[in-house]
Amino acid sequence: MKTFIIYVNRTLIKHKAFTLPKEITKKWTGSKKGIFEINEKVYYISVSGKHADNILDLNTTYQAFQGSINEELLYELKKIFCHTVMTLEDPSIEAEPEYLEVEFSYISSEVVRFRVIRQKTVMNAYTRYFNKLAERNEIALSTKHDRDLKHLVNYSSPWIHISELSNHTGVKKCIYMWVDMDKKYIYVGKADDLVKRIMQHQDSCMEYDKCIAKYGDTFNITHFRYDIVAPIIANDMLEALEMHSIRTIAQLLPNRSTGKNELNGIINHSGWMQINNKYSYH
Repeated sequence: MKTFIIYVNRTLIKHKAFTLPKEITKKWTGSKKGIFEINEKVYYISVSGKHADNILDLNTTYQAFQGSINEELLYELKKIFCHTVMTLEDPSIEAEPEYLEVEFSYISSEVVRFRVIRQKTVMNAYTRYFNKLAERNEIALSTKHDRDLKHLVNYSSPWIHISELSNHTGVKKCIYMWVDMDKKYIYVGKADDLVKRIMQHQDSCMEYDKCIAKYGDTFNITHFRYDIVAPIIANDMLEALEMHSIRTIAQLLPNRSTGKNELNGIINHSGWMQINNKYSYH
């Protein structure tokens, strides 16, 4: 196996390409398929010559080969190497080198493998803030990536205890769930501002009559989770994703608006109930 360095630069970020070392490709005569592994994720790329696709005389013809990455991998790289992304957008920021150390191997004569074994990133207050903005939907890392709908969700949280709600201030444009573990209630909704929306639920239950009228019972939120929707589609699709999530849960659990699940009790749901009072758009 051989290792080489892929520098994170304009060619990689803007043109979605990187050049392979000549010592690896000197016997190649044509294009290959590639598998790119990074952070336990696998992406499929193409590897081809920069000029003629086929080389007839390896002794006299110099051919440089490059890997061409797709939008999905580009999106991942932008999240990791945000310092380079920032310097490409703003030349006034002093650039520091970022790169990938890659282990190269053959899977077959037509398929090659690139496995990232080390990442050199620049981490400081600015890059951490950049990552937080991207995570919270304040900036979009790839508009084409979002328009192609390959990633509806930028980030999915685990279940979080309600006591930690204030730690998630700033989370916007998301689909969220909360549960009452004692009464076995689950609620699904959409939020322009996560913390503000969940606090509205809590406040609404402070008035007994209003809570009964809206939800059918009182509740005490114990845990919550959320999925941050890609910013380019959030404005147009947030409500549709909310309703899709509500209807999906309603396939399994009784829903307050219908009194039953879609399988009409076939599934043993152990007393859990979805308490959304809206089941569809109509």
